[in-house]
Amino acid sequence: MFDILLEVTNSLIVAAILYTLLRGIKHPDVRNQPGTRLVVIGFGLLFFSLLIDITDNFPELNYLVVVGDTKFQAFLEKVAGMLFGLFFLALGLNRWIPSIHKLASTRSSLEQQVKKRTMDLEHVNKRLLAEVTERQQAQKQLEHQATRDTLTGLPNRYALTEFLEREISRASRRNYFSAVLFLDLDNFKSTNDLLGHEAGDRVLKTVSDRLGLFGRKEDFFGRLGGDEFVLVLTELDGCLQVAAEQAQTIAQKLISALDEPILMSGHKLNVSGCIGIKLFPDSQKKTVGELLKQADMAMYHAKSNGPGVASFFCDDMQKLVEQRLNLAKELQEAMEQEQFYLHYQPQVTIDDQVFGVEALLRWNHPTRGMVGPDEFIPVAEEAGLINKLGRYVLHHALSEWSKFLADGVWEGGMKVAVNISPSHFLQADFVDQIEHIVCSYDLTGCHLVLEITEGVVIQDIADVSAKMEALRRLGIGISLDDFGTGYSSLAYIKRLPLDSLKIDRSFVRDIHIDPNDAAIVDAILAMTASLEIEVIAEGVETEAQRNFLRRRGCNFYQGYLFSRPATLADLVEKGVFEQTVEYPAV
Repeated sequence: MFDILLEVTNSLIVAAILYTLLRGIKHPDVRNQPGTRLVVIGFGLLFFSLLIDITDNFPELNYLVVVGDTKFQAFLEKVAGMLFGLFFLALGLNRWIPSIHKLASTRSSLEQQVKKRTMDLEHVNKRLLAEVTERQQAQKQLEHQATRDTLTGLPNRYALTEFLEREISRASRRNYFSAVLFLDLDNFKSTNDLLGHEAGDRVLKTVSDRLGLFGRKEDFFGRLGGDEFVLVLTELDGCLQVAAEQAQTIAQKLISALDEPILMSGHKLNVSGCIGIKLFPDSQKKTVGELLKQADMAMYHAKSNGPGVASFFCDDMQKLVEQRLNLAKELQEAMEQEQFYLHYQPQVTIDDQVFGVEALLRWNHPTRGMVGPDEFIPVAEEAGLINKLGRYVLHHALSEWSKFLADGVWEGGMKVAVNISPSHFLQADFVDQIEHIVCSYDLTGCHLVLEITEGVVIQDIADVSAKMEALRRLGIGISLDDFGTGYSSLAYIKRLPLDSLKIDRSFVRDIHIDPNDAAIVDAILAMTASLEIEVIAEGVETEAQRNFLRRRGCNFYQGYLFSRPATLADLVEKGVFEQTVEYPAV
């Protein structure tokens, strides 16, 4: 019984293998392998031999399998099937196994390649992920840099433009008013020049921290550059008057926030600012650029009224700006058409002898008549014409005086003082320009003195001193104008080769009644006496002022008490130069 069970089991195993092979050869990759058919034939013959073994135990079934009629024939059939089956199986496996081994090797190699490629791809993916992350961070940083001020971290002009474009549209749709508050610090350039850019940056950072406290979450607060800040107040009232009052209240809070001194290297630095306010939207639907321009105009109007002032934009400001633009164009034409001429104001000694004059530019406009220097000089500075205007004045003054002195009206040296703008003096080739102009005229008996303001002194002291020395070698003197109104210190004055300095008229006006002005003048005279620098008091209009200055040791004066500015011909006609003395140059 066990033999029958074993034979049946073997038959089933072989049948299963044969069945698997038959199904497998349906796939082209299996069917095309060398020896596949021989292996199938071998397993088929083995299966046939096993079936004959099984029928040996059941004679009644022999007629279904055995071809021969006798047992011997059946034995031969079984042996032949077994032998041929093994032969074909061995022959097929001999061809199949190397192919399978090659496939296995190829598969192993492919698996290794796939594994290596997978590792490479994972490494590449990690690297790409790192690059993408780095690029995203760089993009965020670039976006931050593009929209943020590097010093204060506040939004910049680009961010302001985007914000205002959205706010203009939203305010128009929702029928409420918003406001642009344009703030500019007072005299920040002087602070920067005196204390250095590092200190100036600290001031700007402190100011931004203070002002940033007044903006709501929905508002915009940013820095445009330099000492200019902008606060955009959004969603104010729908009533124009109420919105204006709200904007004015915030503006005053901003100005008050600057009142507290800033501690700087143990010193208290006072900071103030002016604010221009522009409400929007309006009927004319202004663009972002127009809004900022109008807020800027309002700010400059506020500055003209003193430090710490807030001013709303109005149409008159627009007209004023247009007038200044037209004036700038007319300035260029005025120089070409020689509409300018010079007045001279005498400078006298303690005994009323004239030793010099100051050249003062006047403009006879063809349609507007006389235009004062207080009006056109700031415009010339803004338009970049002040340097050209300075050379114009030098040429005309030296031309007039060289011709006048050639007539031999008096002997000795006459001082001719000409004002020079700081921007002109600080040009690299300034000395060469002056030398070229001076060499164009015969200045026998004429001593040219250039008057500069204290704004020049606080620049590069070494460069300023070198230029002054070069001018002195050319026989040109230097006078420090409006002394006491700026930021000059004794340390600067000691290092500069000055011929004289002029006490500003603001100290002279009330010198005999204001103890503070008297104290300032006393200090200036004491300092200049020790440095052997001559002093000229400007704006002397009364005998009381002159007597007070005389008692204090000031021996040179200029003002209406002695003569108003006039043309050279008028001064000669009035006999102003009948009593003259040689210029007391040091």
